[in-house]
Amino acid sequence: MWQRTGYINHSTCSKPDEFIRYIDELNNDCFVACLDIGHAALVREDPDEFIKKLGNKRLKCLHVHDVDGVNDSHTLPFYGNINWEKVMKALADIDYKGDLTFEADSFMEEKPVELLPDCELLMAKTGRYLVDLFEKNK
Repeated sequence: MWQRTGYINHSTCSKPDEFIRYIDELNNDCFVACLDIGHAALVREDPDEFIKKLGNKRLKCLHVHDVDGVNDSHTLPFYGNINWEKVMKALADIDYKGDLTFEADSFMEEKPVELLPDCELLMAKTGRYLVDLFEKNK
């Protein structure tokens, strides 16, 4: 969804209308959208608006991670600048049926091995919190 040429900028499918056009032109149920929420934010697309434009028919899976708006930090939600309340409301608004797949591997980097179980617990609790936000907005 993005490329770096000195700075992060748009690439293929990084704009909702282009992403939609690709999926619709394929015109086959085998082709659906997997939205990388952090990558959308990196190219200055509001993830919640991206979700609404893709809609339930196209959006079938997510890569969930937070970013600081400058780096592809792949960190846990609420450790960057994405508005997760708006994201979960948008997912509820389109009646999203897919999974929330964390792509927050950087959150675990450089942590002492003794802290990894607590990091995993925080990841699980964060996932549950996001699902609760989704359910609250239905």
